[in-house]
Amino acid sequence: MGALNELNRLSDEVFYTVESTPVLTTNMLLAIEEAAKSNESGKARICCHDGEKDSLHEMFIAHKRGCYVRPHKHIDKIESFYLISGSAYLLLFGDCGSINKVHKIGQGSGELCYYRLRQPVYHSLLILSPVIVFHEVTAGPFRPEETLFPEWAPEPGSEQVLIYMKELESQAVKVLACGQ
Repeated sequence: MGALNELNRLSDEVFYTVESTPVLTTNMLLAIEEAAKSNESGKARICCHDGEKDSLHEMFIAHKRGCYVRPHKHIDKIESFYLISGSAYLLLFGDCGSINKVHKIGQGSGELCYYRLRQPVYHSLLILSPVIVFHEVTAGPFRPEETLFPEWAPEPGSEQVLIYMKELESQAVKVLACGQ
């Protein structure tokens, strides 16, 4: 994690760049992978914006397999995502919790590696590889009340999370097998 020493550490999960012109090395990306693997949450990020009040948030994020990304949607925010390494399912849900669309994202030839959500739609990731690293950009400032979590998705830390994630993976495989 030596590469992360060049960053401002807010927690075991969150690091901020300190330079006025942020630059990242591949060693920093590898270091957030390792941080995600060792964190109980399975997540780590490097933020390239100055703080939560910035109008544009740009982050490099790592999630390990088994990490729970609770389905959520953003009100009046666009989110773009570019996968740097690994593979996952991007799940798009209807308001009642059914999976409407599944995209397998990865770095293989012809695979989807980017998406942009323009509308407030519930979405989540199921990590397939040991870890993924992605670049995410969204509008700021960060306001927790602008991210909605549905009642049908268990809260992080709940005993239901592992069961729910297994159900989602099974449903995702079925949706993909049916050609959506």
